[in-house]
Amino acid sequence: MNVRHVAVAALSLALAIPAAAQPIVTPGAAVSLVGGPFGVARPGSPWGSPALASPSLLVDGVAQPENQDWNLGSVWWDRGAPTGISSFFDVFVEIDLGNVFSISKVSMQADNNDNYAIAFRATSVDPWQFLGYYAACCTYGLTSRGPSPVTAFSARYFALGAYDGDGYYSISEFGAYGTRVVPEPSSIALLATGLAGLGVVARRRRSRG
Repeated sequence: MNVRHVAVAALSLALAIPAAAQPIVTPGAAVSLVGGPFGVARPGSPWGSPALASPSLLVDGVAQPENQDWNLGSVWWDRGAPTGISSFFDVFVEIDLGNVFSISKVSMQADNNDNYAIAFRATSVDPWQFLGYYAACCTYGLTSRGPSPVTAFSARYFALGAYDGDGYYSISEFGAYGTRVVPEPSSIALLATGLAGLGVVARRRRSRG
């Protein structure tokens, strides 16, 4: 899917917007780096190749100092050229919250002069859905965007990617805010009935044996 096309249709996430306090659900989430390479600069790059931050720092709830160099204290990657990016899904950061949550706000700290897209899904077999993107902005280096209110949606997994800009991309913090989705009582009752049925079958098999 072409990110450039999707981003135009997607919700353009706003910069910091005051909102009622809600719990952040990302601390402790699992973070995976998909595709890459990460932490490798193009030949002749003036930035060198400083070490990647631990991916777990992206969800620790603590942002880096504003306007810090883009590749310090962050997970970063270099697309080698600022244009010609065809797919969001060849290089991205995946975050697994461990459970499904109803999400009402998101935030991100990332390099200032690129576009950063956010996709989500509730299970590992669902197709990714684009939530929106944070546009290039501001002055220099790592820049915080949000928290930004969104129409509530259910998600366990997030994918964070980048496009356009100068091809040097980095993310140092991501936050999702909301509450855990609790199964409906009818679903719990159905599960209990199913487990009870399995117990009966198991006992019958043992008695026959």
